Order: sequence, then C-alpha cells, then structure tokens
Amino acid sequence: MGEIKTLQISQEASIQSLQRTYKEHREVMIEQMCGNLNTYIDECDNNSVGSSGGNEQYLKEEMCRSVISIVNEFDNTTA
Repeated sequence: MGEIKTLQISQEASIQSLQRTYKEHREVMIEQMCGNLNTYIDECDNNSVGSSGGNEQYLKEEMCRSVISIVNEFDNTTA
C-alpha cells in the first residue's frame, strides 16, 4: 500500500511539473507570435504610403488579443 501512495505522489508531482512547463512554453509561444505579428505589421506599414500610426498600434493589439484567444480556445478544447 505504501508503494502505491508513493507512486501516486510521484505521478502528481510529474503532472504538476508538466503543467508548469507547458504554461511557460505557452507564454513564450504567445510572445513569439505577437512579436512576429508586430514585425509583419511594421513591414507592411513601411511598404505602404500614408498609413496612420494609431491604426497600426490598434491592429497590433487586436492581433495579439486574437492570438491569446486562439491559444485559450485550444487549451479549452484539449483540457
């Protein structure tokens, strides 16, 4: 009976460790995606004439919110 309890504790610790690792990885991926989107928007802005900086910032923020929403939806469907 003691071995089962030890295995259970070990398994729970492993699950918690994996969850922390996933959360950290998820945050890095979100930052990278938002960074990539911002770079792309900047490149598009540099190639266009007469665009507004305010619209560019709004677009960046909106796209980053969309990335977070997509990742959250993915998390909810795989939980």
